[in-house]
Amino acid sequence: SYCDTEEQAIIYSEGDNFVFSHNIMDGDQASLNNETYHWLVVKGNSAVIERNTFSKRNNAVKGSVVKLASSGTAHTVQYNLFSDSQDNSSFDSSLLVLNVGSTTGTDAAQSNDFKVQYNRIENFVSGRRVMRVQTSGATIKGNTIVNPNGAISLEDGGFNTVSDNIIIRETNLGADSGDRPGGVLITPLGHTVTNNYIAGTRADGKETGGIVFTANPF
Repeated sequence: SYCDTEEQAIIYSEGDNFVFSHNIMDGDQASLNNETYHWLVVKGNSAVIERNTFSKRNNAVKGSVVKLASSGTAHTVQYNLFSDSQDNSSFDSSLLVLNVGSTTGTDAAQSNDFKVQYNRIENFVSGRRVMRVQTSGATIKGNTIVNPNGAISLEDGGFNTVSDNIIIRETNLGADSGDRPGGVLITPLGHTVTNNYIAGTRADGKETGGIVFTANPF
């Protein structure tokens, strides 16, 4: 279940220096299908989310696993495993593994200094975005993403950096499945994408290339 508040989250923090580490969140209820909620929402400043396992989010197809709200600053998400989500929606999903920032307004221009680094995301079915970045000055570094169904999407903020990540797609379900594996989607707002290894993407559909420049969020 989750707390039916404005944020609709299982775990919710507004405090500074919040630490969430060495935990296992494993599975959700079938009754939550098509509901929008988050496993973890963090506001405040200087939170650390590290060395956790998030797995088997198979039913809820909206919301995110970890949401870093745009009102916070200097959060770090590192050394976590996100794995083994099947998603019963046949890829008709807007589920995010990570929502890095959470605004489409002018607040996205604020540099929040979020870091998402050295995580492993493996066989976690999401929507067309594995990770949605809606802030400025974020660092997405050293993550390993295996068999994604979407991309790292740099959207509403600017001047974010995506570097030293490995993104590998090993399977091909075919264009008719609605599956859209990709690498990095970039809006033209001063982002830097450097030294990543992206392999196995299927570039025969919308936004499925290794690196795609897009104005869609506008």
